[in-house]
Formats: sequence, structure tokens, C-alpha cells
Amino acid sequence: MTNDGIKSRLAELQAEELTNQDPGAFLIRRYQGHDVKRGFLFGLGSFFIAGVTAGAVGGLIGTSRIAGFIMALVFMPLSVVVIRKAKSAPPHRSLQHAFTGWLLGFFAVDIAIFAVIFMAIGVAKLATMH
Repeated sequence: MTNDGIKSRLAELQAEELTNQDPGAFLIRRYQGHDVKRGFLFGLGSFFIAGVTAGAVGGLIGTSRIAGFIMALVFMPLSVVVIRKAKSAPPHRSLQHAFTGWLLGFFAVDIAIFAVIFMAIGVAKLATMH
């Protein structure tokens, strides 16, 4: 962005701030919905990195050798993409939101797996009811 572009954007923000009842309202709108995005993506990337490590270790030592290596090969590019996306996300204003987002991101895959399992159990129970 050029220097003139920066100056014009700053002037727009200042004019918007003057017309609002609440002087900080434009900042709230700007960050709304993005409070946990960066933390969530870093948590998801951390999960994928842990998956790469677990897959490689499982492939080397464990009984599921080929499955561990496949998991590591799938999670490697996913972790790179997610971490790059997290770095480009806007920063947090709250450490608590960042930490909550990281926890949600790290456990998102596990939560989805448990949800699918519980739905399958529920469908099986409904199918056997007379």
C-alpha cells in the first residue's frame, strides 16, 4: 500500500470514528468474529504437527506401519497450510481468546470424531428399537 493509500485509509477511519456514537465502535466491528480465528488455526496446526510426529513414531515403532506413514504424509502439508493461514490472520486483543481458540483448534478433530461416533451409536440404537 502506498503512502497516499495509507493516508486516505487513515482519514476514512478517522471520519468514521467521528460520526459514530462510540469512538471505538469501528475497532470492535473490525475485530468482530476474529477473536479466536488465529488461536484456532494455530491449535489446529499444532494438532496436525502432533499427528505428523505420532504417525512417524507409529510407523517406525508401532504395529500399523503403513497407516502411520500415510497419516504423517497427509498431515505434513495440512500443518504447513494451516500454520501459514494462522500467521496471516489478524492478531488477538485478548490472551484469553487466543488460548480458548487454540484449545478449540487443537481438539476440533477429536470433537468431530466423537460426534460422529455418538451419532452412529444413536442411529444404531434407533434402528434396533421396536
